[in-house]
Amino acid sequence: MTIISICYQPDSSQLEDKKFNRVPVQTVELIAGHGIRGDRKAGRNPKRQVNIMSLNSVQTLQELGFKTQPGELGEQLVVAGIDVMGLPVGTQLQLGDSAVIELTMARTGCAWLEMIQGQSKNDTIQRLGMLAKVIQSGTISVNDTVKVLDPVLT
Repeated sequence: MTIISICYQPDSSQLEDKKFNRVPVQTVELIAGHGIRGDRKAGRNPKRQVNIMSLNSVQTLQELGFKTQPGELGEQLVVAGIDVMGLPVGTQLQLGDSAVIELTMARTGCAWLEMIQGQSKNDTIQRLGMLAKVIQSGTISVNDTVKVLDPVLT
C-alpha cells in the first residue's frame, strides 16, 4: 500500500481563482490536531484535516468523465492498494515512517466539486474517500508506505 499523490491548498494569495485549487507536491508535513502544514484549510475542523481517496476510486471517477488530475477531486492524498471507503470510521493509517491519521467520516463532496467538475456530486457518492484527523505528526512523501492500524474503539 502506497501514497500515489499528495496535494494541498496553499495560502489563497498564491492562487489565481482562490477556490478549490490543490497543488501537487512530493512531500508534506502532517501536524497532529491540525492537518497539512501550510494548507489554507488546516486547523479549521478537527474531523476534516485530511481528505484521502483510493486510486481505484479516482480511476472509476475518471471512467465516468470526471477530471482526475491530482487535486481536481478536492483530495489531498491518493493511496494505492487499499479501499479507503471499505475501512470503518476510527481506523488509523500510518503514513510513511511516523505520521498517523484516523478516519473520521465519509467524504460527500460540495457545491465547489460540482462547479469544478460540471457534474452532480451525487454521481460521486461512495467514491470520494474519507476525511481524517492527524493523530501523530510526521513528514510524508509520494511512494511512502501506508499501513492499516487497528481501529480505535470508542
